[in-house]
Amino acid sequence: MPIEVSAGGFVWDKKSRKMLLILDSYGKWAVPKGLIEKGETPEQAALREVKEETGIEAKILEKLGENKYFYRRDGKTIAKTVHVFLMGGTGEIKVQWEIKGAEWVELKEVLERIGYNNLKELAEKALEAIKMKS
Repeated sequence: MPIEVSAGGFVWDKKSRKMLLILDSYGKWAVPKGLIEKGETPEQAALREVKEETGIEAKILEKLGENKYFYRRDGKTIAKTVHVFLMGGTGEIKVQWEIKGAEWVELKEVLERIGYNNLKELAEKALEAIKMKS
């Protein structure tokens, strides 16, 4: 079975108290993420993906965990692991071709917006970490 390893995460703007979410190619709200390239650490990949997808320069605050799941592509089942981080960042979003959109979302709306159940647990962890840092 093919295996993919990606990295990405929740970007928090401390000043506006909002979280960056993307509208993915499936039309669901999620976090910026992508495959880890050869020679990259998960942290480097997460920061690169945030920048590539949204134009936002971020910094890693902490690792939240891993999101593991299976999906199908071209008739094959793929095992996917995503390293998920809490990051700090701010700025004007510049949506790139890979995604349908991106927004800075009020913290109280994050859980209801996220379109994937397996990501909501890590979103709760991100929101809890933000409370501790505020």
